[in-house]
Amino acid sequence: MSILNRLFPDRGAQEDEVRKAYHLLFNSVHGQKVLAHMLAELHFFDEISTEEERILSNYAKRLLSNVGAWQGMNVPEVVKALLRMPITPPEED
Repeated sequence: MSILNRLFPDRGAQEDEVRKAYHLLFNSVHGQKVLAHMLAELHFFDEISTEEERILSNYAKRLLSNVGAWQGMNVPEVVKALLRMPITPPEED
């Protein structure tokens, strides 16, 4: 048993509670806008060119994991969502 599990035996339950809170928070219309902004600020959608950007992008993935969206079991849904995107960007006005 790890030291963290011995110090915090109900840690798994606490993590589940926090994950549910993240999911509820970011599942609202406003929460989704905030999450999209945060992901953009964390270089999630960018090609990474610096160590700082890599660290921020990894944090974005951790944030999505906390929300429950970036997990191995969600791979098919993530791929389907990406493929629903238009291949060419919409024309600007």
